[in-house]
Amino acid sequence: MTGQQGKYTFHCGDVMKGCSWQASAESKEELVSKVEEHGKRDHHITNIDPETRHRFRRQGVRLVDQDEIQREFGKLEISVAAKIIAVARNRSRLREARK
Repeated sequence: MTGQQGKYTFHCGDVMKGCSWQASAESKEELVSKVEEHGKRDHHITNIDPETRHRFRRQGVRLVDQDEIQREFGKLEISVAAKIIAVARNRSRLREARK
């Protein structure tokens, strides 16, 4: 997605192995709409059944409010925040290596 990154983000590859599609939006509703459209168009998902929902949860997929993350990071000790950042960077590298 081009332009300014939205407040909410989704990386399809976190759930659907090998998919590099990503989206961001300013609201949860907008992001859910984009994710549903992508699922229908590229993965032929017409209905999110309980098994698919469970797979999303198992993979830790959720809508992320970037402002909330920044507020929570402000409450953490620096050593804890540094560990979280290191893990996130490692996941990002692994995601890139899969491409």
